[in-house]
Amino acid sequence: MLFVAKEDSLHREKGTRRKLLVLALALLLTAAAPQHSAFAARADNAEIDRYVAQQVRDARLPGLSFAIVRDGALVHSGSYGSAADGQPLTAQTPFGIGSMTKSFTALAAMQLAEAGEIELDAPVQRYLPWFRVADPAASAQITVRHLLNQTSGLSQHDGFWDAAASGDPLEQRVRALADVRLGSAPGSEFAYSNSNFDVLGMVIQQVSGQQYAAYVAEHILQPLEMANSSFAPAVRAPGHQDWYGLALPARPGVGQAMLPAGGLYSSAEDMGRYLIDQLAAGRAGNGLLSPAGYAELHRASGVGGSRYAMGWVARTNQNPPMVEHGGASPAYHSQMLFAPQQGLGVVVLSNINTVPFGSIPAERIAEGTLALLVGGTPQAAGFAGASTPLLFKWGL
Repeated sequence: MLFVAKEDSLHREKGTRRKLLVLALALLLTAAAPQHSAFAARADNAEIDRYVAQQVRDARLPGLSFAIVRDGALVHSGSYGSAADGQPLTAQTPFGIGSMTKSFTALAAMQLAEAGEIELDAPVQRYLPWFRVADPAASAQITVRHLLNQTSGLSQHDGFWDAAASGDPLEQRVRALADVRLGSAPGSEFAYSNSNFDVLGMVIQQVSGQQYAAYVAEHILQPLEMANSSFAPAVRAPGHQDWYGLALPARPGVGQAMLPAGGLYSSAEDMGRYLIDQLAAGRAGNGLLSPAGYAELHRASGVGGSRYAMGWVARTNQNPPMVEHGGASPAYHSQMLFAPQQGLGVVVLSNINTVPFGSIPAERIAEGTLALLVGGTPQAAGFAGASTPLLFKWGL
């Protein structure tokens, strides 16, 4: 199966629409910056619910769940649509979060770095002596930091593959990179690739002595009390694939070999807890990392002007800065974002893989919700309601 859409292009710019929205949000957030309490007066829960419900209808989404956090608390959530058994979706229902999983993988790597088990600037071969790409010299130059910043030289083609058809375990997937020719020298250019995080997952396994999923569960999900998050949920929101505006049932297709790049399932409520931890950034001493560790995760590499940090995208052109990441899989699409200086975060999870022409519903709804929270007006959605698996098939 071919994956034609290029996720790194979405992360780099996302077109004129993104630029205009960024400018508008920057102005709104700057005006709102003096006090967090101003948010409550700018948009009440009923107004947010009306907005989200209208977007769900306009985009013809079969289901969606969202959560809003502010000043260290989950202040509002909502859900739309039904589960497979006909029961309503809730803030506790797991959705596939796709590439938002990358931030968990980055967090796990940073935990091991702070424990002295990993050096970010050490070559990957220190931890995986067998690791190879086609060029032996380049193989020895790729570092853990390169993987985290998506600057290893691995291309997006190397990371987009038919996850549903492959049952390869993680190690087999990483060993298969031995035939891959890099698109650029390690550390010289940004290129979004799922393979970077597959390799990171293998490093985490080797260093920790635990399977990747077990490490994340023990060291991230359990401490944050994310009880409805896992890599193999017994119950989850039913997935869909958009086909020219029709939501067709789709089977989730992220195999064991791609768990570190995009295999986690989580609920809006759990992701709210996760954003609270990211916003606290270890300042109260109760986070999963030191303040310096969180700062490293959220800091853009700057390589070639890239805004990609470590499992996050840092929108440094805004004032105050925003940090975000989206995720897509064959049956889901999601978006999370937070404004550290505002103490505010939003997560939106939808159970359909759809990239309509000119719009991405989960992203647009998250950004529109944020605009309401800071006293602004969301940009008109303009959902086209049409896409095809062939033209817009995302790996994760």
